[in-house]
Amino acid sequence: MSAPLSEPAGPELAVDGCQICGAQPALRTTVRAHQGFVLLMRTFKNRQTLCRNCGIALHREMTARTLYQGWWGPASFFYTFVVLVLNLVQRIRLGRLAPPAGGVRPPANPGRPVVRRVEALGVLLPFAIVGVLAYAFGDAASTAEVGSCVHNKGSEMFPNVVVVDCSSAEADYRVAERHDSGYAHCDQSRYAEYSETGRRGFTLCLAPLGEEAP
Repeated sequence: MSAPLSEPAGPELAVDGCQICGAQPALRTTVRAHQGFVLLMRTFKNRQTLCRNCGIALHREMTARTLYQGWWGPASFFYTFVVLVLNLVQRIRLGRLAPPAGGVRPPANPGRPVVRRVEALGVLLPFAIVGVLAYAFGDAASTAEVGSCVHNKGSEMFPNVVVVDCSSAEADYRVAERHDSGYAHCDQSRYAEYSETGRRGFTLCLAPLGEEAP
């Protein structure tokens, strides 16, 4: 016969009380903070047995720090989301504890909720970064498809081709062909040519507006 299903495990309550104030009930918990340094990053882990008040105070401090220090780097940008979710899980567990009692000193003051702290504005950083990248690269020639219109902001010798609206006065050419190789060639008798080499190289065959080849 198969063994009976066990009951879901409850909170891992500690016998000796909170490590900060000595109050009961207390929970073994891990709270994290993350810092990004463009190409480097580091994560802090605080493993302690804490009552509800002391645990929430620690959670709010380390989460607030992560919100404005965690986004600065390609890997950190995504790892910050992981840290915030892990901290949220611990916050929920701590919030289920009864109020602390019987401590040898007063429990920590949890302080203001994270959303009411100035550091919470750091949650806007990923949106700002994405917006800057979208502005910087959203009109890049690499995004051009057949039918798109482009404008050369540079010169014939040093072109700087960007995608523009076909109704814009800046529109110079319409993309007639696109090849996913920087070494492809266009019919020079019909099209102007723009290409970029590299791992994601491409070639655009461009027909002057009003003179598109049939």
